[in-house]
Amino acid sequence: MIRRTSILLATVLILAGISVGAVSADGMPSLDLPPGIEAQAQPLLMAMMDRMEDSGMSPQQRDMMMQEMQTIVDQLPPGIFLNILELMPQLNMPDMMFLHNQLIRGDLLQQPPGQILLFVRNLAA
Repeated sequence: MIRRTSILLATVLILAGISVGAVSADGMPSLDLPPGIEAQAQPLLMAMMDRMEDSGMSPQQRDMMMQEMQTIVDQLPPGIFLNILELMPQLNMPDMMFLHNQLIRGDLLQQPPGQILLFVRNLAA
């Protein structure tokens, strides 16, 4: 529990100091996904952005998260990314931040895509 809290705090502090634009001018999050996957992902991304806003994340922090999500998109098959995105509402905010940190700063993205999906499913259970 302390580890997750420490990771969350460190992530929030890092994100608070960085401002990167990854949300388009109309406020809709945008990731470089195949059209069919993008259409399915869009409502999930909007719900996740709303959840991040409700948790107190600043627009700059949310923008940084979207930029880092593009890194995840670039390294995972689109279907696996969509499955993970569908599981995100089942995660509480600390678990979501823990997962994000493991994907971006940890070695989780070095695992096979199926193992990553299994990790997320186990975290969501």
